[in-house]
Amino acid sequence: MKKEIGDETNIKVLGNVLKDMGLYDKALQCYEKLLKQSKPNDLAILSCYYGIGQVMQLKGDYGGSLWYFEKVLDLESKFPSKDKMISGLTHNYIGIAYHYG
Repeated sequence: MKKEIGDETNIKVLGNVLKDMGLYDKALQCYEKLLKQSKPNDLAILSCYYGIGQVMQLKGDYGGSLWYFEKVLDLESKFPSKDKMISGLTHNYIGIAYHYG
């Protein structure tokens, strides 16, 4: 099963779980590890930036989160997808960053 899922998915899922548990620094470590392992054209980078942006916002660093969410939008323009949910959520988080930041 590990071959089917791969380490990349495991690290991302672990980061998401840690974020949801409020263990923000550990979640950041997972996302940063995945970023280092990802290739420049890898869609995992988009997920990492999105996760880091969420963690930064949860920690109250709205300026930091804004940078990551803008990177998500930039990457989405390079990797178009039919699923517009991430784009919509990212715009929402950007609005929150401007409102509270």
